Amino acid sequence: MNEHLDPRRLLSYLFIVGIAVLFALQWGPGSRGCDKPFTRVATEAAATVNGQEIPLQDFRREYANQLAYLREQGNPIPESLARQMGIPKQVLDRLVNTELLAQAAEKEGLLPSDLELRDLIRKNSDFQKEGKFDGERYREVLRDYYRRTDVEYEADLRRRLSAQKLLDLVEAAAVVSDDEVKAKFFKEGNKAQATFVRFQPTMYADKVQAAKPEELAAFQKTHEKEIADYYAANHFLYQQPERVKARHILIKAATEAPQDKKDEAKKKIEGLKKELAAGKDFADLAKQFSEDTGSKESGGDLGFNERSAWVPEFAQAAFSLKPGEVSAPVETKF
Repeated sequence: MNEHLDPRRLLSYLFIVGIAVLFALQWGPGSRGCDKPFTRVATEAAATVNGQEIPLQDFRREYANQLAYLREQGNPIPESLARQMGIPKQVLDRLVNTELLAQAAEKEGLLPSDLELRDLIRKNSDFQKEGKFDGERYREVLRDYYRRTDVEYEADLRRRLSAQKLLDLVEAAAVVSDDEVKAKFFKEGNKAQATFVRFQPTMYADKVQAAKPEELAAFQKTHEKEIADYYAANHFLYQQPERVKARHILIKAATEAPQDKKDEAKKKIEGLKKELAAGKDFADLAKQFSEDTGSKESGGDLGFNERSAWVPEFAQAAFSLKPGEVSAPVETKF
């Protein structure tokens, strides 16, 4: 009995137990390992949905795609105006809704099969070469455009497919009764018809004069707290990755067009490149020959864009050029 109460022996036992606990925490299942710090490493996320983070990179890519879509529809807007119109919030809300749907779908076991996932990837024209899926191009586009590994991309795609499955299931099961149709009819029918005119902010963007420095200083002085609060809540909008400013001249040829039509388009764009080499102004040629209605009037100016805002072929060419250089003709799905 006295032997067990020996202070030196008791101290030895405590030391051994302490070493065992430290070993379990550092190298046991789910541990950090010997190369990782004990402190938690903060990660950048645009939002967190039920503990699941929406990466800031995903938000940036979706936001750039939204601005590119507006530009293709003939509504190019600067980022400052896009923020005023609430486009960043719309994009983030869409990502959050998709994440909520994906979580609900996984909870209900609505998961896409490996075959569905494979077919969707193989049908994506971004991953095709000469009309066929190309594994090397697949990994190259994921690396340079999506900035992801194939495992990460396929996991995210699987979750988005799960969200779509849940939506399809809800829509298929939706049933509207006769009473609901009747109530809707009386509600909608008991209204006067009116005509209205819609004024979009983009229609007046070029008519708004820039604020003077003294006006900006006065506004900042009287709205310091509001500015600080807004930045704290939306700081991720102002963290911009690498961007380049580019002009382009687009000559169209349909994907299903005969080869001679494609050769004709290529010959035309190569002729324009020779004129540029001879000293012609890029903006003048773009205004005269470009078939991109969104940028033609501005001399082909696409503004500053991230790599993810363009298709991989175009992005690769734009980001490899030095200031003032003109690339060789680039063929894309557009």
